[in-house]
Amino acid sequence: MDKSKIAELKEILLQRKKELLSTARKHWVEGQETKTDAVQDPADMATDSYENELVRDLGDAERRQYEEVEKGLKRIRDGKFGICDSCKGVISAERLKAVPHATLCVKCKQLQEKEAKPSY
Repeated sequence: MDKSKIAELKEILLQRKKELLSTARKHWVEGQETKTDAVQDPADMATDSYENELVRDLGDAERRQYEEVEKGLKRIRDGKFGICDSCKGVISAERLKAVPHATLCVKCKQLQEKEAKPSY
């Protein structure tokens, strides 16, 4: 995959990350408005980064999306973006545009889903 296509897909991932963090900030602010004053351990406060606190305030589905976005960005940094984890083939640009954090090509994903379906 060429560098311009990777840059385009990276931008999609970064935008989604920004949206998820914005949602988390909104949840955090709303939570602070209703939260009572609680004593927190200073060491815990220092250990938790701002972004990690925000991610914790995300719902389960949003948290999973955030983690998938982070994995996609890591794959770009590691030079593994667009390569299927299963068959080591190329993941199509169309699939990556629809699911930028995809780690499997369409064929391998279909096989995975077929194997995961319970047989009755």
